[in-house]
Amino acid sequence: MAKEALDDDRYRAPALDKGLDILELLAGVDGGLTQAEIAKRMGRNANEHYRMLDRLVKRGYVTRIDGDRYALSLKLFGLAHMHAPVRRLVSYATPLMRELAEKSRQANHLVVFDRGAAVVIAQQEAPGYWGLSLRLGAHIDMIDTGSGHIILAFRTSEERAVMLRNMPTMAAAPTPRRNSTPSWRRCAPAAMKSCPACRRPRSPICRCRCSASMAAPSRR
Repeated sequence: MAKEALDDDRYRAPALDKGLDILELLAGVDGGLTQAEIAKRMGRNANEHYRMLDRLVKRGYVTRIDGDRYALSLKLFGLAHMHAPVRRLVSYATPLMRELAEKSRQANHLVVFDRGAAVVIAQQEAPGYWGLSLRLGAHIDMIDTGSGHIILAFRTSEERAVMLRNMPTMAAAPTPRRNSTPSWRRCAPAAMKSCPACRRPRSPICRCRCSASMAAPSRR
């Protein structure tokens, strides 16, 4: 661990880190912040940020509002939508998401795994009068959400182990709950038994026609 920490600090760029810290800070507030408020939240002197804020404004990543307040511009939003893999995936998924929304009469969203979380990269509104949806760019938990369960369920054991290690909640090693088995392994009471339709061991989310019987227990 000590060697990894040294490797991480070998090529430090303090000025770049400072600029990225400012962008991440402004991304999480509404209405912008003054230079003094930015310095206070980052625990640094206000004069340290003047030149960095000036460069971010000139490059178009930050804009000034109400005279002395700084807020994110839409430049990062535009850059994110220019990212080719995301744009291509969204273009393929949009017709399918629209069809699903029409059939289910519910909103749906598309997420990808990124740095320990599921990130919403597209969403389709419900076609009716009301619906629930997640904002684009939202980071949601892998363990406590249905979207995270789906991503984990269809990964190999090796890929799943890597993804779980990257999760902040797993890195913090929380106290295990009464039932420590992950919920994506408890999708059905008989998840580990053979499937009556395909005669193969059931996966966390069954890929054959028996999925309905797994999701809803039989009533007698």
